[in-house]
Amino acid sequence: MRTAVRVFFKEISFSGYRNIPNNKPIIFAANHNSAFMDAIVVAVFIEPQIHFLTRSDVFNTPFKNWILRKMNLIPIYRLQEGAENLHKNQEVFAECYRLLKDNKCLIIFSEGICIQEKRLQKLKKGTARIAFGAELSTNFNLDLQVVPVGINYNKPSQFRSNLHLRFASPVELSNYKEQFQQDENRAITAFTRELEDAMRKEILHLNHKETDLFYDQLAELYYPYLTTSTSIGSEYYKSKFELLRAISDAVNELMEQQQDAIRLMAEKTNNYFSDLSRLRLKDKFISKPGSGNKIWVLIHLVLALVGLPLHAISLVFNYLPYKIPYKIAKKTCKHIEFVASVIIGSAAFLFLFSFLLWGILFSVLATTLALKIAAFFVVPLLGLYSLQYYSFIKNSAIRWRIAFNKSTVAVLQARREELLKELDTLLLDKIKSRSKSTPASY
Repeated sequence: MRTAVRVFFKEISFSGYRNIPNNKPIIFAANHNSAFMDAIVVAVFIEPQIHFLTRSDVFNTPFKNWILRKMNLIPIYRLQEGAENLHKNQEVFAECYRLLKDNKCLIIFSEGICIQEKRLQKLKKGTARIAFGAELSTNFNLDLQVVPVGINYNKPSQFRSNLHLRFASPVELSNYKEQFQQDENRAITAFTRELEDAMRKEILHLNHKETDLFYDQLAELYYPYLTTSTSIGSEYYKSKFELLRAISDAVNELMEQQQDAIRLMAEKTNNYFSDLSRLRLKDKFISKPGSGNKIWVLIHLVLALVGLPLHAISLVFNYLPYKIPYKIAKKTCKHIEFVASVIIGSAAFLFLFSFLLWGILFSVLATTLALKIAAFFVVPLLGLYSLQYYSFIKNSAIRWRIAFNKSTVAVLQARREELLKELDTLLLDKIKSRSKSTPASY
C-alpha cells in the first residue's frame, strides 16, 4: 500500500517525525478531508501498528464488518447513524482503553466529519473523552500521548497531487489531571480547545471558503515565483509547507482588513487562469521563456514518437487496471471525499492482481531462472514508464501550443508579470512577517 500511495501522489513531504513518542500508547488526532485515504497516508508512513476509529455505517454488512475489523477499523456510532445506537459507544470506548493499555496506537479524526475543505472544522469532544477515559481507567498512570496531525493535500481527489503530512508535539493530558478530577466537562472542553489550536497550526487553514480557489491559484502561480524571487530569500521560509501556510495566513488577514482588494485580486487571478484553461496551457510553462523554442519542441516530438511503441505495449498490460478504478469511483462515490480512497484501494488490488497474473504467465514462458524472476518486474516497470511518458506527452503538447501561438503567449506573459507585481504589493510584506515567525519542525 505504501507503494500505491507513492505512485498516487506526485510529491510527499513529512514534518515532525521526532514528535512521535517511542514505546508509548498514542492517539493520533487528525483532520479529515479524504475518507479512508486519510487513514492510509498516516498508517503507511509510521511504524507502530495502528487502529482506526471510523463511522459505523460502513460496517453495514457481515462481510464488510469482518474485513474492516481485519484491517483494524473500529466502528464509532454517531448521532447521524441513529440515536438508538449511541449506547454502543461504551463498548467501543472500552475496546480503545484495552488497546491503549497494550501500548497500541489509535487514529481519531477529531472533527467527527469528513469535508474536503482547506480548513479545520470545530472539533468534537470524542477524542478528549477517549483520552481521559483511558487515563482514568489506569488512575492516570497510562502516560497516553495525543499527537496532533495535519494532513494536507493540494487536490485531494486528483491523481498525482501533493501530500504534506505533519506531526506536532503531543498535547499533555497530565496538565489537565487536576482540573479533570474537579470538573470533567471543563477539562474536556479546555483540552479540546488546545488540541484544536495545535491541529490548526499543522494544516493550511483558510478562514473563508470564498478564498479557496484564490489560494490554490496562488500556490500554482505565486509560490514558485516567491521561491525564486530576489525579494524573498530562503531565510524567510524553512520548508514548502511553511511558505504555503504563510501565504494562506496572509490571505486570511487581508480578508479581515482589505476584503475588497482581495476579492479584486482574486478575480484578476481567476481570469488569468481561466484563459490558460481555455487555451490548454499551464502557468509553469508561461513563466519559462524557452518553453516555446521550436527546436526543442521538434526534439520532444521525435522523442515522443520514439517512445510511443513501448508506451503502446505498456497500455496492453496496464490500461484496464488504471482505468477501471476511475469507473468504480464514478459509479459508487456519491461524495467527493470518497473518490481518492476508492481509486487507490481498487487500483492497488487490480494492479497487484495484474502484475502477478502477467508475471506468472511470462515466467512460464521464460527459459532460465533469471528470466523467470525478471518476468515479475516487466509489467510494473512498463507501467512506471507509461506514467512518465504520459506526463512527457502532455507537457510536450503544451510546449507545441506555446511555440505556435507566440503573440497570445506574449500577452499572457505580460498579464502574468503585472499580476505578480500586484500580488507583491498586496501580500509580500505579510508573507515575510509570517514565514519568519513560523519555523518548521522536522
